[in-house]
Parts: sequence; C-alpha cells; structure tokens
Amino acid sequence: MVKVLAWYEDAYSLVIRLYSNLVGLAAILGHRRAAALIQGRRHTRQYLLKPATTQGYVWFHASSAGELEQALPLMQAWREKYPEDPLLLSLYSPSAYGVGHCPPEADLCLMMSADLPQQVHQWIKVLRPRLAIFIKYDFWYHHFCGLHYHHIPLYIACAKLQPRSWWLHPSVRPLWSAMSSCVTEFWVQDQITLELLAGNGVHHAVLCGDTRYDRVLKLAAYPFHDRILDAFCQNESGQMAREGPKSHPIEFNEQVQHTLARPVMIGGSTWPADHRLLCEGLVQQHLNTSARLPQGRWKLILVPHEITPKQIQSLEILVQQISSPSPSPIRWQLYSRINSESTALADNLGSLDVLIIDQKGLLSKLYRYGQAAWIGGGFGAGIHNVLEAAVYGLPIGFGPRYQGFTEAEELLEHGFAATYSADSTILSLFEKKTRPSARNFYKQSSGITPDIHTQIKAFCQGRSGATNRCLERINKTLPSR
Repeated sequence: MVKVLAWYEDAYSLVIRLYSNLVGLAAILGHRRAAALIQGRRHTRQYLLKPATTQGYVWFHASSAGELEQALPLMQAWREKYPEDPLLLSLYSPSAYGVGHCPPEADLCLMMSADLPQQVHQWIKVLRPRLAIFIKYDFWYHHFCGLHYHHIPLYIACAKLQPRSWWLHPSVRPLWSAMSSCVTEFWVQDQITLELLAGNGVHHAVLCGDTRYDRVLKLAAYPFHDRILDAFCQNESGQMAREGPKSHPIEFNEQVQHTLARPVMIGGSTWPADHRLLCEGLVQQHLNTSARLPQGRWKLILVPHEITPKQIQSLEILVQQISSPSPSPIRWQLYSRINSESTALADNLGSLDVLIIDQKGLLSKLYRYGQAAWIGGGFGAGIHNVLEAAVYGLPIGFGPRYQGFTEAEELLEHGFAATYSADSTILSLFEKKTRPSARNFYKQSSGITPDIHTQIKAFCQGRSGATNRCLERINKTLPSR
C-alpha cells in the first residue's frame, strides 16, 4: 500500500509541475489570467524569503471569489472572538487575488503556492500556521500532508462534493484516503455531501451549512444610498421602485399608474448570452405593454461579470442592435457617464430603460433596488451568486447550467426561482429572433406577490447560523482553543 501511494504521489507531483510549466508558457504567450497567476506566485515566493513569523497565523484558504464569500464570515467572526490572532488569507485564482490587496478581515493575503512539497515546506516554515481552514472543495494533497506532518489542525468549511467528484473516483482512492485522513473535521454544506463522505470512509464530518447566508444577510443590513440608482429607479413622484414588493403586488392598471414606479430587473454577473436574452425580452415586454401605462414597462440594470472597456463597448453595440429595429426603442446609459451631482438627475434618468453598471463593487448592494433578478453564467460555465439577490426577496431567473449549486436548486424547489433553456441561437449576437423565455420571466415577475418576497427572505434567514456552528466545532475539537 505504501508503494502504491508513493507511485500516486509521484504521478500527482508530475501533473502539478507540468501544469505549472504550461501556465508559464501561456503567460509568455500573453494569456492574461496565466500572467496574473505567475505574478501572484512570484510575489508569494518573494514574501516567503522573509524570516519566519514570530507568531503563527490562523490560515484561511479560498479558491476564488465565490469561496472567498464563504471564508469572510468565518474570518470576521474569528476576529471578533480572538482579536489577538493574526489572520492569513490565501487565494488560488488570480481573478480573486491582487498583488498588494488585502481584505480588511485579514492581516496578510497571499496567492497560494503550487502544491509541491518544497513550496509547502517553505510556506509552513515562514508563516507557521497554527490552524488552517480551507473552503468548500479546494483539496491539495501536499498542503494537506504538510499540515498533518507538522500537527497543524485542518478543517474544510462549507465542504461540498458531487457524486461524480474527481476525488471520489476509484482510480484516485489512495490519494483521497491519505488526504482525507489529514483533515481534522469536514464542515459540510448539505446532507448529500455528508452521505457521500460517509460512503467513502470519511466519518469525521458534521453538517454545518453554508456561511454565505450569513454573509449576504449582513451585507443586506448595511445602509446604502446612491443618487444615480435612486434617480434611475424612481418615478416622477419620487417613489422608489424597490418599495413595490413591500406593500403591493406588481400589477399595473390605469387607476394606479400615477402612484407606481416602474419595476426594475437586475441582471447580475451577466455575460453576452444573458445580455441578449434580457434586452430582447425587455424590448418585447415594452411592445406588449400599452404606451398609456408606462409604469408597466420594466427597467433593466445590467452588471456585467467582466467590466472591461472592450466588454462594455460590445454590450453597448448589442443593445443598439436589439433596440434599433424596434418601434419602441429602449434608451440606455453607462453608470460612469452620469454626473451624480447633477440637479436634474431625476429628469435625465427617469425615462431611461437600461442602466449599465461599469464600476466594480456595486452588485451586492444594488439588488435592493429590484423587483426581480437574473443571475448570469447559466449559459456558460455555471451561474454566479444567487443569494445576493435572494436575500432581498427577489424572484430569480437563470440559465440551464445551475446543477451542483445547492442554493439555486433549493430556490427552484421552493418556487422562488425559475430556470430557462434556450435554443442554440442564443449564443449568436446577431440572431434576431426573440425567444419566449425572457418575455416569460418579465411577465412572471410582474405577478409576484408581497408574500412571495417575504417567503424568499425567510428562506435565507432560516439557513443562517453556519458561521457560529463552525466556530463551535473548533471549541469541541480543540478544547485548548
């Protein structure tokens, strides 16, 4: 068995080295993400040339931005409970890591070293972690073995596994068995993961839930005000559209048109396929709504996942292509082009149909302005964060690639979300056919009642508390802590 494991270790290390070399080659050839990964790891190597820290870190590791959202509540809670402990955050993805940037929850932020024995040894030697908490499914064999060798407790928070997970395949069972035995305890998100672990010989696991619910609830409680968004989302009387779900169904007729603001759809972390779907649906929704009832016509806020000059320019061209042939063209503007100090904001923005957010850091806050949300990514690799919208009680729509996202599956099961498939032409930016899915989502959201909004909020509130449950497990497994 020892010889078999040694063979697996050598093969695994060879794969890691080959991957690192390929990333280096891609960086030389101009691949942006590869270059960022190389730069981040170079910065980490330079930092690890320093003398060893005098006080060991409590180490949190997250793969990318989504997993970071699960780590931050734990880090905040740890800071409040043990303010004297220095906190280390490591990230794997260059999309989440920026050289010199450190979230306020951490004392030090580094990009994770490659998963090779020598680099792991240097990391542990210099940073001297006293405790490690890895997030979700970022399993690294040599890091786990290094922590175990140095008797450093390791926890996997918000652990999540799928039945077809690569780590559970029989062909890599020796690696998985050795690696899982290095973990002090798995804190799992759901019952499925708990049962999968048990079925693969892992019984040191506890159901704790997902800390992102704690994260989004805390973010939603923060006050937020933005003059541009206020002006875009209000009607002539100054009433905010976001007040609609709290007091009445979003239904429109001539008797109430002078009191209701136009409803707002938030498109969060969207990609070109989502942009086309939403904009075509908006144009058709306007055509199907009487011009005598302007308050029945939806507005749309688009927050692209990638906010670069090239992506924003492509989005503007797309909106122009979709809008121009329509007898009821839509009007749009970029957030960055609007003077927030203007005294005529309400007049200038009240008649806009689409607002494109070309500034980072606003998405989680601006869902409070909407009556419904469309979450991007469902026509690509997978949907983005649905909880940031659900916490405000918004019904949610997304594309067909949501499998494996427990929170999205549960929202669908409860009737709080809807998924829409599209024909193959949805990926074409020049297809003129209007697909019914976008029209249906606008129509469905128009009939959402206040009770549904309340139920969605209660759904999120009822799944909070994972952060405290995880910290309680620390106290139980490490009594000296």
